[in-house]
Formats: sequence, structure tokens, C-alpha cells
Amino acid sequence: MDPARRGQGIAKALFLKTIERAEALQGLAVLQLSVEEQNTAAHELYLSCGFVEYGCEPKASLVNDHFVNDRLMWKAIA
Repeated sequence: MDPARRGQGIAKALFLKTIERAEALQGLAVLQLSVEEQNTAAHELYLSCGFVEYGCEPKASLVNDHFVNDRLMWKAIA
């Protein structure tokens, strides 16, 4: 994202709209996601939207020749 646009709540607004649309779907009870462990900005966004961390997937992806862990998160929507 363009640094000049950071901190304006754009990502949160989009993410909350996505959650709102998911809540309208019948039969969907839980949203799950994963976020790279070092991506603290995204992790904080997800926490602020009601997601809860429930675990870690070690060595989930290879980035620049280094493995990174993923934080596993979920949110009940039903």
C-alpha cells in the first residue's frame, strides 16, 4: 500500500465489509485465515476485527530462502 494512504482505515473498512458479506451467507459459521508471523500490522487488523489466534503453522511458507511461520486465526460469524 502507498505509505501516504496508511492509517486511514481503508484496509479495515474493506475487511469489515468482507466479513459482513460472509455473515449474510447461509450455512457459514466460521471464518479462518492465516497470517505470516512477522506481519504484525495484518495480525493487529485481524484482532481488531474479532479474529482470535488459535495456533501456529511452523514453516508455512518459504520467503527469500527462509521459512516463516503462520499464525492461524478464526472468527465465529453465526
